[in-house]
Amino acid sequence: SQLSSGINAEYGHPQVTNYLVVKNAQYQSIHSSLIVINGQGVLIKGKSGIGKSEAVLELIHNGHRFVADDTVEAYRIGNNLFGRSPSITKNFLEARGIGIINIPYVYGARSTVDCAQIDLIVELLPEDYKNSLDRIGNKKIYEKIQGLKVPKIKMPTGSGRSAGTLIEAATNLFIGNKNGKNSISIINKRIKGEA
Repeated sequence: SQLSSGINAEYGHPQVTNYLVVKNAQYQSIHSSLIVINGQGVLIKGKSGIGKSEAVLELIHNGHRFVADDTVEAYRIGNNLFGRSPSITKNFLEARGIGIINIPYVYGARSTVDCAQIDLIVELLPEDYKNSLDRIGNKKIYEKIQGLKVPKIKMPTGSGRSAGTLIEAATNLFIGNKNGKNSISIINKRIKGEA
């Protein structure tokens, strides 16, 4: 039988097999946050104080599902990469100036999920990096975690920029590209008079 995590359970009870595979997985701690946006697990990276937690809080407020803040335990099962929160900080998010927020208490039980597949990495960078980044978004960047290549977007953040909104837009663009709705291809077709 096929489990929701993509594991083939050949022996015994599927939930037991799933539990044993996850329990015996090799974990890697990554300084990051993890949230599920429209079905895609998005790992948000960046230096301390860049605004990861604030962006995640904005995304939770917009109805997306929280997995982890500050540290993500990443683990590989087959050709899929998953992430979860360390047990000590599970369901908690620290926002500077506010303190530690109990997400299910403040936003409801449906605002969190125990783990998620990591589909995309968004790295938040200081605003002064903006001139060195790809403006059009046609360069594909990947980061290897546990031997798996994960698509990555580098995004400058700073004064007047809503990191949460930009991450949501980047994720929706990523979903569109996966579904063949590539903006650059559409523009090129229009230039050539094909669309």
